Amino acid sequence: MNKARLINGNKQPYTLYGIKVCINGNINEVALAHIKENTGIDFVKNKSWPQYWATPVSLHAIAKLLLTYNFKTRFINNASWDQTLFLDFNKE
Repeated sequence: MNKARLINGNKQPYTLYGIKVCINGNINEVALAHIKENTGIDFVKNKSWPQYWATPVSLHAIAKLLLTYNFKTRFINNASWDQTLFLDFNKE
């Protein structure tokens, strides 16, 4: 995985490794196949919740996913969710 070099709120640089991506909500298999074909990211369904998880192999794949599809995004990096990008469908 490529490294993501970011600047925090105190203007200090830091590096992220191994970002996880989660799509919240139900999505059909055709849409998942379309996402995999266009971005190379293979999402796996969570058994307990309506979520789909993936660990992309490159930051380019994440950028392609965000630029191609209309998702609301939240990035959480704390004790509960380590470097996780949550994607929600834009319901507007």
